[in-house]
Amino acid sequence: MTEETLIALLNYDWLVRNRGLDAVALDWDSNTLVHGDGGTTMETLCDPGFTPATSGDWAQRSADAAQESTPWAAPGGPSGYSA
Repeated sequence: MTEETLIALLNYDWLVRNRGLDAVALDWDSNTLVHGDGGTTMETLCDPGFTPATSGDWAQRSADAAQESTPWAAPGGPSGYSA
């Protein structure tokens, strides 16, 4: 997974978990991320710091969480994937 994709997923996940699924939407026709009373372009999801999930040392926190919650993601694990 690319870093850009990971950032976008972390930001979207944070928005859905903290604002609710009914308050966050992707409008594919207009390339808009709709949230709250407004919105922004979907590309904003790729910006580190757009939400608290990607602020500060998000990459290290993400790697630490992956190692703690997915033992199969460790080097040499069953999937062969290394986080």
